[in-house]
Amino acid sequence: MFHTNSHLNKHGFFEVGKEKFYSKLDAIKHSIATGQEVTWNFNNTVFSKQDWTSEPEKDIRTMYRERAQAIRDQFDYVVVMFSGGSDSTTVLDSFIDNNIPVDEIVMNQWVKYQPDREKSFMNAEIEYAALPYLKRKLPTAWNTNVRLHDISDHILACLRDPDFRERSYREVNNVHNLSMISIHYDLQNRFPEYLKLREQGKSIVFVWGEAKPKIYYDLEKNKHYFIFQDHYAHAPQPRDQELNDPFCHHEQFYDDPAHPEIKIKQCHLILNVLKQITHRTDIFCAHNCKITACPAETHHNGKMYSLHRNAFNYAIYPDWNVLTYHQDKQAGGGRVIHPAHTWIEHSDPVASKKWIAGYINTYSCLPDEWTKYYGGLQHGIKRLEIPYYLE
Repeated sequence: MFHTNSHLNKHGFFEVGKEKFYSKLDAIKHSIATGQEVTWNFNNTVFSKQDWTSEPEKDIRTMYRERAQAIRDQFDYVVVMFSGGSDSTTVLDSFIDNNIPVDEIVMNQWVKYQPDREKSFMNAEIEYAALPYLKRKLPTAWNTNVRLHDISDHILACLRDPDFRERSYREVNNVHNLSMISIHYDLQNRFPEYLKLREQGKSIVFVWGEAKPKIYYDLEKNKHYFIFQDHYAHAPQPRDQELNDPFCHHEQFYDDPAHPEIKIKQCHLILNVLKQITHRTDIFCAHNCKITACPAETHHNGKMYSLHRNAFNYAIYPDWNVLTYHQDKQAGGGRVIHPAHTWIEHSDPVASKKWIAGYINTYSCLPDEWTKYYGGLQHGIKRLEIPYYLE
């Protein structure tokens, strides 16, 4: 069921003609039945009215501070989801450096069933970046609850639940791996403190620092453009949007329609660096380099280049320490079995095979335009994009 005035609609929804859907699968099925196109709406009425070709004058640090303060003022209980990476560290900096207290910090891990545990691929940033950061910077006077949450058993419980497996296929949208779906599942009810707050009628907000700006180059128009893409790993799932809990909120720190100037400013800060390609080749790498590049590209002397990760981060996160421990994210983020999450398959191969078989059965009947977009279903279905030209 679609809720016209839901506070969760700002996280995006799909449209087919006059019908609106939270689940991409539902939207595609309706498109097949009616012959109408599927489009993605991400606060179009707000972002389409902005002047994306002009850089806002306000300093980016000021924008981050104002965003943090707005979250603190709006909600009773503020939970920052923290990984130790550049995105979430800048979010936390925006609170701490401006003395804007948060009630809780959550760091998700999945270490229980991995042989190298805390030092494993997806957990090392918590061990070597997030925890040292909190020890160094978190004000003790805040009395912030720091929760190091091992979600290994939660993910496996979801995997082994036939009802969850069946429901999860509607949750896929573009994040085609079970760990990401499970992270969100029933998050607002997972701990007694959350339940007590909601029973008291108090609002709880989960703050996510996702979504680096994706900037591409249009060779025909000779212009850079930014895209919103319907690929938010850490965003409310269709189930959450349909429940429409008035006391449970999710905030994408950088992509809020009430603060559109943040994303526009980020885009132009990166664009300013991209234009240095004529004399700063040291901060660029070969196009599509998977190790050091971020999603920002430009064109020079007949070749495409991508901006180096450190230059990208420093452009939009001016207080980010490039020497901070960082694990390069493994390729294949849209895969059914993500390379970093193979422990799930190894922990319960029977249940994993059932989930994968159900996923394949559900999506293989869709038209090729959706399922062959990345070469095969295991890499995910076609993503929908909303472009805004920066020049």
